[in-house]
Amino acid sequence: MRRHLLILSLIGFLTACSDPLDKKYNEETLVEDAKEIKEMCDLSEEEVQLMAGWIVRARMKDLKLEGKTYGEILEEAKAYRENKRS
Repeated sequence: MRRHLLILSLIGFLTACSDPLDKKYNEETLVEDAKEIKEMCDLSEEEVQLMAGWIVRARMKDLKLEGKTYGEILEEAKAYRENKRS
């Protein structure tokens, strides 16, 4: 019984951590994270550029991205773009 619980827990952990967009932003690992996101996520080139631009913008304006996931960063960038178009 313990073995089954351990296996189920491990499977749950691995599937929960499999999406690179769920990783928290970290400036020190940004290059590796970006490679992983580009390889493993089904993002358009526009979405990749949008997220990269948002990160650069945040750096220039001294905005904090720490604590946010890459997915949240992408959603913020999309929301900003939509508000700007309106």
